[in-house]
Amino acid sequence: MGKELLVLVHGLQGHAADFDALVEALVDRHEGVRNSDGSVGSLVILQSICNTGRTHDGVENGGRRLAEEVTAKVAQLGDDVTHISMVGFSLGGLYSRFALGLLYNPVDGKVAGLRPCSFISVASPHLGVRSFGWFRLVPKWLLGCVAGLLQRQSVLEVMLLDGGVDSLHSRPVLERISVDEVESSSASGERLLFVSALRSFHRTVLYANAQNDFMVPYGSSALQPALDHLFMHPELKPPQGAKLLEDGHDKDGARLWYDHHEAQSETKKADSPAYSSVVSSPNESSTLAASSVAEYSSGGVAFGGESDRALDVNAPSERIEQVIATRLRSAVRWRTVCVDFRMSAPFAHNRILAVKRNWFHKWLNRPGERIVAHLADLVLEHDHAFL
Repeated sequence: MGKELLVLVHGLQGHAADFDALVEALVDRHEGVRNSDGSVGSLVILQSICNTGRTHDGVENGGRRLAEEVTAKVAQLGDDVTHISMVGFSLGGLYSRFALGLLYNPVDGKVAGLRPCSFISVASPHLGVRSFGWFRLVPKWLLGCVAGLLQRQSVLEVMLLDGGVDSLHSRPVLERISVDEVESSSASGERLLFVSALRSFHRTVLYANAQNDFMVPYGSSALQPALDHLFMHPELKPPQGAKLLEDGHDKDGARLWYDHHEAQSETKKADSPAYSSVVSSPNESSTLAASSVAEYSSGGVAFGGESDRALDVNAPSERIEQVIATRLRSAVRWRTVCVDFRMSAPFAHNRILAVKRNWFHKWLNRPGERIVAHLADLVLEHDHAFL
């Protein structure tokens, strides 16, 4: 195996330095030594800066900038780099998924000309946020008013309030990136294969906070639309077959709760009826066919069963989230790492990555360093069969 490009993508109002704890953990695993070119072992680390200070203009714009940054980096590195992995934190996970649609080549299955290794999202709002945690208690019209006053496209999108007849695209962007496009959606002739790009990775991983994540509650980051609480959902439990990592919390109130690898039988094949519906035409009406998908159980809660029912993007968001989750769950084999911070305030979002922008953040998020150590080990973990 040649060198591997590791792309680290920050989230809303974030900075490249949000990944400093992860980079330090990776360096520690190489005896504290970085190569003369800045790489760590066989890892060439790109802490993305293309969206710093520019995270409010939407997932598509951020994803396009990220794709350009990755393409330029690959061209700079030349033939020494053969593999690619991506870690997206919060909104960065959505940027990464959009960028993958642009970078993926269906002919050779490569991403930016490189062999895809790991796609990892950390506390990313894959299902949006408006029906999770405290946001679900706020009337939808009020969320729309606030988002409109802020004039922030990214806020509209994570609230699933974008799209409509007056927009360039009739459907919310989070729904759009849950499918492969059947035909081009732009004047440039692009046909973006968002789901196929995800499927090309050897490993797709979700890190999610079980509770106390005010920004992105568990249900959205773990693709579990039924688990909508900010605090511990009474039905949340390790799914059958999950590896229990820690039964209790440490002195700082942190625990790596469980690690669940989906069995092959839990993921639909690309040629199944379920996956064949994970394609969409940009010119279709706002009502989309949702194919019959067998119930999938994870985290103790089953979902699925959208049998020949229609998805109306203007309907209550639960149906949109349900179909997005079913599409992604049916097409991609996910590994879920559930993290649990016991704390008096719901500030787990930045803690899961041990973000340390200043002395206060460093103190507040220090309990997340163990989680970051686990993430570093996972980044460095490669199956011999894959190599």
